[in-house]
Parts: sequence; C-alpha cells; structure tokens
Amino acid sequence: MSKVADDNNGNVLRKAGLLERFHITRVAYGLDTGVIVSAKYTHPTGHLDKETLFPALRVLVQKDRALSVQIRDSSSKNPLFVGLDSVDLGRVVHFHSETSEHLQSVYESYLVKPFEEDTKDPLWRLSVLSDNNVLFMFHHAVGDGQSGLAFHNQLLSTLNAFSGDGSPTGDTSPIVDIPSSLVFAPPVEQKMDMSVGLPVLLRAVRDTFVPVKFRKAHQAWSGKDVTKDKSLTTHVRLLELSPADAEALLRICRKHKTTLTAFFHTLGVVVLGDLIRTKVDPSCKFVATDLAISLRRFTATPSDVICDEVSGWSMIQRLGSKSASTQADDKNVQSVVDDFPWERARKFASETQKNLPQIAQMAGCLKFLFGDFEGFYNRKLNTKRASAFSLSNLGRFPSPSPPDSLAVNADKSTQLKDSGNGSTPQGERWHIDSMFFTLCDAVVGGAMKLCVSTRVP
Repeated sequence: MSKVADDNNGNVLRKAGLLERFHITRVAYGLDTGVIVSAKYTHPTGHLDKETLFPALRVLVQKDRALSVQIRDSSSKNPLFVGLDSVDLGRVVHFHSETSEHLQSVYESYLVKPFEEDTKDPLWRLSVLSDNNVLFMFHHAVGDGQSGLAFHNQLLSTLNAFSGDGSPTGDTSPIVDIPSSLVFAPPVEQKMDMSVGLPVLLRAVRDTFVPVKFRKAHQAWSGKDVTKDKSLTTHVRLLELSPADAEALLRICRKHKTTLTAFFHTLGVVVLGDLIRTKVDPSCKFVATDLAISLRRFTATPSDVICDEVSGWSMIQRLGSKSASTQADDKNVQSVVDDFPWERARKFASETQKNLPQIAQMAGCLKFLFGDFEGFYNRKLNTKRASAFSLSNLGRFPSPSPPDSLAVNADKSTQLKDSGNGSTPQGERWHIDSMFFTLCDAVVGGAMKLCVSTRVP
C-alpha cells in the first residue's frame, strides 16, 4: 500500500486531540485495532450489493469528514489528521459469501487487523455478509461506539431515501471525491470544559503512577497479568435477546428504579464473582471493573456525528455472598428476578449519575501525561491488569416496524412514511433487525468486554 505524497491526499486538517492521541498511540503501539459495530439489514426484496450500497456510502462519505481522514506521525507526540482527496470504496468495502451464522468468526478475524496509517485509505472498512449483515470497523481515534451507531443510522436513512424496491438510484462508481469544504469535527477539549478537580487528579495520579501492590486494586481479581506479548487475539461471543425480552427487561429495571447499564454491570459482577470463587480463588473478595461513558451529554454533539468522545471510570467492586440468581436451573423466571441484587444495581446507577462530572474530568487528566502516551502504555506492560471486565452500553438502535403492520403490496398511496422526501413506502423500507458491537483493546484493556446494544419494539 503506497504512502501518501505531500501533494496528494495529504492536506493537514488539524492536530489530534487528547482522546484521539490516547487511541492513536494505543493502536500504533500494537495494543489495539479498533471498534466494530455490525447491523443486520432487512428489506422485502432488496440486497446489499455494490449497486445498492455504493450510492448510499457515497452520500455518507461526502457528508462526514471522519470517513475520509488518515493519521500522520502516529508515533510522535503530535500526530496529525490529514484529509483524503478521495476514497476508493472498492478498497474498503468487502463482500463475503458467509452469512450471519459466521458472525462471531468474522468479528474475530477483523479484530486482529490494525489499520495502516499514512496511506490513501481511510480509517474504516466495511464487511458485508451475504445475508445483508454489515460490519463497520473503524479506528478508535476517529470514532467511539456511538459513532458506529451513528454510521448505521445514517446508512439506514440514506438507503431509504432511494427507491422503495431497493434498486440503485445513485452513482455506483467506487471513487468518491471529497468536497474541499468538508469540515472535520474539532477534538473534545474544544467542545467542553476539560478542567480537572483535585480529587480526580489525585485519583488519576494514583492509578497511573502508584504500584498496584500499594493500592486496594491489588486485592481485586482482574484476570491474567498484562505481558509484553502484544497478542491482539480476541474471542467473541454473541448473545441476542428478542425485542420483546429486551422490552420486558427494561420494564423490570424501571420497576426496580435502575438502568440497563447498572443491571448488566451488576450481572457481570455477580456471575464473574461466582465463577472466580468456584474455579479460581474461593477467598476472592473484590473484582476490578470499568465503565465507558459517552461525553456527548457534555459536548452536545449531535447523535449522527462520527467522533471520539468517550471517557472511562474504573471501580473496585466487593463481591457479595454466593448468588442464588446464578444457581437457578430449577427456578422459574420470576424467582430469578426476585433473587437478583436490585439494591446493588440501584446503588450503582445512583453513584454513576452522581459521579458523571468526575467521569468527564478523567478525560481531562490525559493532559497531565504531557504527550507521553507511549510511556503511559509501557507502564502497563508486565503488570497486574487494571480491569476484569469493561462495560459499554451503546444504547438503543432503530427497531423495525411490526412485520404485519403494512403489507408490502398494499396501495402505496396509503402507506407513505414521512421521511423527509415522502418517497418510500413503509412496507418496502430497509430496517435494522439486529446489532452487535465490540472493540479490541486486547492487550492492556479489561480481560473481558461486555458490549450492549438494545432494540425494543
């Protein structure tokens, strides 16, 4: 793959921001590859081939600058984002004969492939399975998990702006010229106050420079220690609840005055704690976890923008007594629900809400590394892993209309949906049927990642 010449696809857009440099170094240092958000698209007659996808992708690429940037000088203290003059969809979109039955293995194969930097290709790629499952993988420096959701929302909307039978209506050429006027979103520190209070600064100094053996984290189980073997191998397991079950779970959480995020964190601690005590260390009392939090609530960045705006919060969780909820083979569903530690979930939700300002400040602590991101990661090698599991909740994604709500062959004049152009019959629209996401961060990140996306009716 040829390098970008200074006079071709090399116009400097801006310096990388703090969070972006954090993720650029993690990839450049061989510790990460990126994020994947996949979506299963359905249509009564349409199929996602080049003729259907390329016109829609052209619209997206010419709208969001994050889809046409590259990174230069990634190993320096001041990496740069450069803008590409064009994007060749033929190089970044790949069509496969596999179906969603092989989705786990496709995820695993993608997560070991880092992006090449300072090339003519953008920092994203698309893998399209034969049953319309689309995997969008991207460099973490240009997008967070919600950026993957933004991409699929925009792709879905654009597909539905085309003709209702799923046939192509736009330019199917793979070469997409980028408008010179297209603006790259500014870094997060230009959108919000990144000041750091003393308590958060002391916490960050402790976590970064104080050896684990002198901290409470020393007592917490966090998986195997980090080694200098920078293996990116990631084992993926996918579990899907039906929309009806997801809606029921949401209702139960609301009944118990907690959130889905708090539920899944509590569930992770409970199940992992039981496994540790059964198979690893019967005397274990603590487990280390961390939580990803979107900063868009502070930056007011629109949900359709691809950008890197996420912070993290690490915690040491005390394990409770043996959980009855994990020993429920002979119980009915209601018994399991009743036995779940809802008070713990409520407390977690409340504390997370209370700590949101401090969680936001954690991103600001990166400035106190004074550009030495490589040193930061180097200190993590050959040491105790910081977290047993990391939780990321993508939130809700578009849900399809009930399949029997509109007949595909009904009178189109009575079933037009108000979608801006009013051109596509509701029964013939594209829908997203399911969505999964995960990230690599396999070397120094949490031993396990619990990545949640929710579709409800």
